[in-house]
Amino acid sequence: MHPSQLAERAIDYDRHHMMTSSQLVAKDSTRLAFLDGLRGLAALYVVFYHVYHPLTHYGPLSFPANILIGWAAAGRYAVALFIVLSGFVLMLPVTRSNTRMLKGGIRGFLLRRCRRTLPPYYFALVLSIIVVAFFEKQLNTPASYSESLLPVLAPGSLLSHVFLVHTLNREWIFTINSALWSVATEWHIYLVFAFVFIPLSKYIPIWMLTPLGFALGIALHLGLGINSGAALWLLGLFAMGMLACEIALGKPTRANRLPWRGIGLAAFALFAVLFGAQQTTFFKLPFGQTYQMVALDCLIGIATSCFIIAACQDRRLAASLERPIFQRLGAFSYSLYLTHFPVLVIADAFLRKSGVSPLAHLAGLVFLAVPAAIALALVTYWLTERPLLRHRK
Repeated sequence: MHPSQLAERAIDYDRHHMMTSSQLVAKDSTRLAFLDGLRGLAALYVVFYHVYHPLTHYGPLSFPANILIGWAAAGRYAVALFIVLSGFVLMLPVTRSNTRMLKGGIRGFLLRRCRRTLPPYYFALVLSIIVVAFFEKQLNTPASYSESLLPVLAPGSLLSHVFLVHTLNREWIFTINSALWSVATEWHIYLVFAFVFIPLSKYIPIWMLTPLGFALGIALHLGLGINSGAALWLLGLFAMGMLACEIALGKPTRANRLPWRGIGLAAFALFAVLFGAQQTTFFKLPFGQTYQMVALDCLIGIATSCFIIAACQDRRLAASLERPIFQRLGAFSYSLYLTHFPVLVIADAFLRKSGVSPLAHLAGLVFLAVPAAIALALVTYWLTERPLLRHRK
């Protein structure tokens, strides 16, 4: 998921007690600000992934285009990073609580999640419906990137998005606004977190929740035939985030002394090798596309978890993501994630119809559509997120 979690400043960090028993967080640290910077950069990476993706409809990109934008091809896996961050942040109040319970119980937890995630989501949903319906003629081009958004006014698509179940049907999952799929998946994860993971964590070691999450997610796909686009194996990555929180900020254990930075770098290097192999025609991975996604998500999850633990241990590593520009980007990154997609696909549709070259198409998306998407995200943030963050009670 998703960027919604880290903007929540309602988890009541104690400004004078961020020092944990493991002594991993600097004494002057008031909150884990580097997480805001990390999610902000990840959200921007998703935007550039959605700049890159429509260009592939031209066929193989030219060498200059590949040099300029090829690095964005792995943007889909930023969602795995969001899910790990979500698990870490939502586990933090539990880790710091003597009762190991959710603050306010399950009802309180779900109400906080509704307040934090749903107003921006529904604003983006309504905005997307209006925009896509208005430009339906331009978007309805066979084999185009934007064709998946239609039909925007189909009752099943509309209702499934309202009730956050659109990921369960292949025909609805990417309609209206394709980026919204992860919000539904994350809400499914919230329910498992509250009703399964937290109760189980009282009886089994928390590390066991990670394989349990992967097994449960894959079983739902195989046993119930749920669309693999829902990526329910991300339950395992959410549990990785929970485990990272326990290691970084919980009671001291031998795990604190592991070389987390090195483990994370190794996981990311393996991800880069496997993703590169997946992109070539010279080498085929020996398992299907769904399991390739599971493997690559898992590696990003490991790399992200290790980085967070290492950043909690090393103030200098955390400080690299606490620069003001990253903090500002992180503040409205949820709105950016929710609203950028319609802007990009409409710009893509008009550029495609104009018959410009791939490089001119890329320039139009980067220099016109991306700034427009950022401006829209800022408006969305000021209208739907900032008022709730300022007046939490």
